[in-house]
Amino acid sequence: MTLYEILGLTPEATDADLKAAHRRAVKTHHPDVGGDPRKFQEAQRAYDILSDPDRRARYDATGVEDEPVVVSDMQRAQSAIAAQIVQFIGSADDLNTTDIVAAIRRVFLKQKATHVDACVIIDRRLARVDILRDRLERKNDEEGTLAALLSERERDLKSARAKEQSNIQVLDQALAMLEDYTYRLDPSPTEEAEIWRALKAEPAPPSRQAR
Repeated sequence: MTLYEILGLTPEATDADLKAAHRRAVKTHHPDVGGDPRKFQEAQRAYDILSDPDRRARYDATGVEDEPVVVSDMQRAQSAIAAQIVQFIGSADDLNTTDIVAAIRRVFLKQKATHVDACVIIDRRLARVDILRDRLERKNDEEGTLAALLSERERDLKSARAKEQSNIQVLDQALAMLEDYTYRLDPSPTEEAEIWRALKAEPAPPSRQAR
């Protein structure tokens, strides 16, 4: 049975078709509504592969259910730093007077704050899912459907949080890598003038008296 057949679809299925089929599979097979755990896992695996454009293209071409390529946090951190360096190479910033290391750190810290805020929002939504689940009482099939939809939403939120947390870890790795570097700047006109004034103010070394 192909991944498409598991979801009741054909290879011509659109993204909207995939999402609708996944929702149907959750409502039918999720263990929380008395479904078959094995069929639920099969449907989930099929959706994970077919909803990823690259993995779906490889599956359509080869029929092989490949696994996503795993990239380490170190590699992602290096790529993030490289992307920033490329931006500075193509920018109009004065590389003699702009602390590139400090500038990249500021970018990463701002990005990290954004991901941290996203985690806070996701946690609030997960808490609301828990409240809804606790207050729902299953009396008929419709209530079971609602419980399944809540479980699906919870899964999506937890997946989103895991991605945000992964991004935070990568940025922490990149920031740690930048700790090993400093950037040498040219002195500003004011600093240069101060240096010259200090040099001129130094007393001349005493001359040796001729014997």
